Amino acid sequence: MNLEIKKFHKLRDNTEEFLNEYLIFSKKHGFETALKQLKASDIVISRNKENRYVKLFQQSITALNKTFPSKNKHIQRLKFEAHLLQSLYKKIFSQIPQFSDKNLLAREKAGFLIFLENYLTVNRHIDIACDESQLRKYLLTPEIQASKNKKEYFNQWNQYFNYIEEKTREIRDILLYFHVQSDAYLEEIELSSEEVKKKEIYIPIIRDFWHLSHINELWCYADISIIKKTTGLITSSIDKKKYQAWMIANYRSRQSYLHRGNKVEKARYDRNMYMCSEYFYALPSEIFIKGISFEKWFKAYEVIKQFSIDFIGKRSERKHTIWLSEWFSIKSKEEWVELLKNKTDLSVDDSEKIFACLILNNDGKIKNKGDIFDHPFYKIGRNRYLLFSSIASQLDPIQCLCSLSRQYEEKIFMDNSITSLKYINPLEREVGLGLEKQNISFISNLFIEKEDGIVNTSNRKGEFDFIFQLENTLFFIECKRFLQPFYFEDYQELYGKLNIESKLFKSKVNYAVKQQLMFDPNDSIMKTLFSANWWAQKKIEKIMVTSSCLGEYMYMNGVHILDLEVFNAWLFNKEIVIRELNTDRVIQIIYPKQNNSLLQRFYSLQTEIPTIKVKRDQCTFKKKNTYIAGVKIESFSYEQDIADQFFV
Repeated sequence: MNLEIKKFHKLRDNTEEFLNEYLIFSKKHGFETALKQLKASDIVISRNKENRYVKLFQQSITALNKTFPSKNKHIQRLKFEAHLLQSLYKKIFSQIPQFSDKNLLAREKAGFLIFLENYLTVNRHIDIACDESQLRKYLLTPEIQASKNKKEYFNQWNQYFNYIEEKTREIRDILLYFHVQSDAYLEEIELSSEEVKKKEIYIPIIRDFWHLSHINELWCYADISIIKKTTGLITSSIDKKKYQAWMIANYRSRQSYLHRGNKVEKARYDRNMYMCSEYFYALPSEIFIKGISFEKWFKAYEVIKQFSIDFIGKRSERKHTIWLSEWFSIKSKEEWVELLKNKTDLSVDDSEKIFACLILNNDGKIKNKGDIFDHPFYKIGRNRYLLFSSIASQLDPIQCLCSLSRQYEEKIFMDNSITSLKYINPLEREVGLGLEKQNISFISNLFIEKEDGIVNTSNRKGEFDFIFQLENTLFFIECKRFLQPFYFEDYQELYGKLNIESKLFKSKVNYAVKQQLMFDPNDSIMKTLFSANWWAQKKIEKIMVTSSCLGEYMYMNGVHILDLEVFNAWLFNKEIVIRELNTDRVIQIIYPKQNNSLLQRFYSLQTEIPTIKVKRDQCTFKKKNTYIAGVKIESFSYEQDIADQFFV
C-alpha cells in the first residue's frame, strides 16, 4: 500500500487541487487505499484551527461516495469516527477560558506564557514530571531550575526523547490558539503571582491534548477504529505487527542515540561532528536545511543556547508582581537577527532564514510545522518575539535539526555529483570497513560497462555500492540514508520510500543480469572474483542497508532490507547482550555467538533477527483507560518493560 502522505499534506490548503489529486488517487488504488489515504491526509482535526479543513473533509467524503457508491456504509462509518474525534477536540478547547474582551484575553495569554515557561522548567525534574500534585506545587519555584543534583534530572539526550519533543507536541495547540486570538501589547501587562498560579488549570488541558494527539495519530496512520459506548469510547485493537515495529524502531533508535552520546562524552569528540556522522551518516558540511549547511546551523544554535543560559542566570528573584520581561527575553526580528550575525560569521540572509525557521507562529513565507521544542521563538505582537529560555537552554542541535529535516520536503543530503565520482558517504564507508574487517573481498562504487566499451556514469541503473561473494551466492549491496522516523506517520512514510528504493534497486540488478552486462575489465579485483559469465553461475541476493533503525525484518520487491546495526550484527556474528548505558558493562548475554557460517546466518535472519526479537520481548501489549475532557477512552498500546538506561 503506497500512501502519499506528504503530498496530500501539502495540498490541504488548495481545495481544488487536493480534490482533483484525490480523485485520481482513488481511481488508481481502489476504495480501501483511498479510505486510508483520506485518514492519513490529517484533515479531520486541524491543530489550533478546529474548522480549518472541515469543508475539505466533507467534499472529499462526497467525492468518495460518487466514486464508490456501493461503499456508502463504510464511508458513513468514517464520517462518524471523524465526528467523535472532532467532538473530543472541541471539548478540550472548551476548557480554555473564553474572553470576549480583548484586554482580558491578552491578560490570560500573558499569564499562560509565564505559566508555560515555569511548567517547561519544572517538568524536566524527574520526580515532579509524573506527579501532577507535585507539578502544581513547584510551578513558581525557580529554585528547581538551579538544582545541582544531576540525578534529579533527565540527562540531555534523554530529555529529547522522553521530554522535549514528545511532551511539547500538545502545547503547540494552545499557543497557536492564543496567537490567532490576540495581538495585544503583552509586555505592558502586569500580573500577580496569584494570577499566574491560577493558570495551573492548563495542566489537565495539556495532558488531554497529548492523549488525543496520540489517538488521532493512530487513527490517521495505523487504521484503528473508534467505537462509541455508553461508558465512553473504545479504540479497536491495532495492527500489532505494524505498531510493534514502530515502537521497536523508536526504542532501538533512542538507545542507540543515548549510547552514542555517552561515547562522545567519554571520548571528548567534537560532538556535533561525531553525531552527524553517527546519526545522519554525513558530515555537517554535507547536510543542508533551507540551503544552509549544518555547520552554520550549529553556530546559530550555540548562540541561542548560550544566550538562554545567560538570561536564566540573570533572572531576577520572584516578586509579587510579574512582567513578561522578567521571564522572557523579548526582542524585534532585527535584534534577534543581529544577535545571530554578530556572534557568528553568518550572513544577514542566513541569519534571517534560520530565525524564520525557529518561530513557532511565523506569519512569513516559511510556514513552520513543528512544535515548541524545535521552534523556541514565539511572536507576541507586531515585530515582537520572545524566546522560551527553558527550551532553548537545553537545545540538542543534532536532534532539533533532525526534527526540522523531517518537516521540510527538500533534499537535505549533498548531491554526490557535486564532489566527484569517488565520493563515499559515511554509511557506505562503514559498510566497506565492516567487509574489510571480515576479510571479505568486494568491489565498491562500480559502474557497468557495456560490451561496446562505453562506461555508463550518468544512468543510475549502472552503479552498485558493493558486490561480494559468499560460497555460491553473489551479494549486491545498496546503502540508503533515511532520517530516523519518530512519529507513526514518519514510519509509514519510510515504508513508502523503502518500497520505491527497493524497486529501483531490484530493477538495477536485474537489468545488469538480464542484459548480461560486463563490468570494467580493467579492474583487477573484478578479474579475480568473477568470470566473464558470472551472471549465469551464481545465486543472487540483494541487500539494502539503511541508516535508520528498523523494527522488523523487511523483504520488499525481492530485496532484503536491514539497518546498519543488524547488518553488522550479522557480519560480525555479535552476541546479543544487555549493557549498562553509562559503563558499557555487560549485564546479561541473551544470544551467544552462532556456530554456523556467514551465509547460513544470513538466511536465518529471515526467520528472526535476534536484536529485534529481544526488543519485542521487552514490549508488552496493554489495554489502558484514560480520560480526555472527562470522556473515558479505552485504548491499546505497547510499553517497554526495560529501562532506557540499559541497551541491547
